[in-house]
Amino acid sequence: QRGASGFAAMEPAVPSQPADKKGSVLSGWYTEPDGKGSVWSFANLVTTSATLYARWTYTVAFDANGGTPTPAVQNIDPGGNITKPSSPQREGYNFRFWTTVKDDPETKYNFASPVNAAGILFAYWDRVECTATYYPNNGTDTFQKTVLYGESYPEPSGLTKEGYFLTGWYEDVALLVPHDFSSPAHGSLELWAKWEPNPYIVRFNANWGTDKDVDQSMIFDTAVQLNPNSFARLGYEFTGWNTSVDGTGFAYSDGQEVKNLTSKRNGIVKLYAQWKGEAYSVLFDGNGSNEGVMETQTFYFGQYSALSKNSFRKTGFTFTGWNTKADGSGVPYGDLERVTDLAPVDLKTVTMYAQWKETYNVTVPVGPTIQIDAQGAVTEDTTTFFSNNGPTQVSIVAAGVSVLPGASQIFSQPQNIELVMASKNDNRLKVSAFLEDGSFGYCRIPISGSSKLPVIFSLDLRGSTVSYSMSELEVASLAYTFEVA
Repeated sequence: QRGASGFAAMEPAVPSQPADKKGSVLSGWYTEPDGKGSVWSFANLVTTSATLYARWTYTVAFDANGGTPTPAVQNIDPGGNITKPSSPQREGYNFRFWTTVKDDPETKYNFASPVNAAGILFAYWDRVECTATYYPNNGTDTFQKTVLYGESYPEPSGLTKEGYFLTGWYEDVALLVPHDFSSPAHGSLELWAKWEPNPYIVRFNANWGTDKDVDQSMIFDTAVQLNPNSFARLGYEFTGWNTSVDGTGFAYSDGQEVKNLTSKRNGIVKLYAQWKGEAYSVLFDGNGSNEGVMETQTFYFGQYSALSKNSFRKTGFTFTGWNTKADGSGVPYGDLERVTDLAPVDLKTVTMYAQWKETYNVTVPVGPTIQIDAQGAVTEDTTTFFSNNGPTQVSIVAAGVSVLPGASQIFSQPQNIELVMASKNDNRLKVSAFLEDGSFGYCRIPISGSSKLPVIFSLDLRGSTVSYSMSELEVASLAYTFEVA
């Protein structure tokens, strides 16, 4: 451009980009080549001749990638170097370096390399590690958990403390500021566990006493007096509590101060009332006896004891046991029987009445014999009668025979000898001897009249014999049992 001294030169249009500077931009006109000299301002007036040279540069921008501040754009001459800017800052992150691809550490930029194109450099960050120190407050050691900035600290699990339950974690030792485990970590911190003592229940059971179960609330590690007993049991005295029904567990007195009966949260501890039976008296009544005296016995409710042995006598009668009624219509008991709770709990005395059965006396013969020969024929029929001194008829109810040792040797066929007796059905006594060859001998002794019975009498009298006629050897023993008809 030409003009008189002092004219204003016009800024020319942007010239075509040189082939060797592809991608660059015109960054201004300079008084010397290659961007040297000073940059020309077209606001200046031209007073002398000058040659202006176009300067082509590459534009390099910076992206702080969440940090601050963002460095200024730099125009770099082809083949020149980018000036490394100051590191930006970002809360919770550490600046590492600049990359040509965002968030890709593999593209870390080398500021010593020549610039041959425009571009953008991105700040690359590492998240700060945050550490939480946990104080479990349960007698175990502290421990730590590390997370990256912005992540949530993990809430510990599986921690226990006997008799306590965990209510939460707090950010202060005074346990006033609770920690929210869903909140992001913004730095390291300390956390303290807070524990509350477990509640539990003591359940009082009457154990045969009156009323239903009664509960008392307890707190672990807190000493409390047991509620006073409110149960009652007629005939018994309350003696305390026990963790077992039968009193074999842990015992506690009424109103005893207790602590930590269980460590289980909402657990139930059962305490069973223990009772001692009160005393009552057992009187013995001879009920018509004419001999003997018996002392009163002392018994206790809930305990077994044997009745005293009967010492009463009644002429013509046999003692058969005791009864709570004189006429035998009450509850029967045997002599020396072990009993408990004979008396109603509201009655302190019970009377036992002797029970009697009339005795019948008879005249017993001595040694009657029935003789049979080797073929079983009766050689002699000896019948001995006795008189029944009582007014009541007596009949045979059972009869038996036992073969004596060596008896089989007296027969011609010395095997399988059997002596049997039958009675009552046909009102006769039958004695038979069965031999091995099938033959047998027997005799029948008729019962003559209601006031006489043959042979022998006793409740179970043994000793009558069957004899072999030729040797007079006893071969069997007979037994009879009679009763009042």
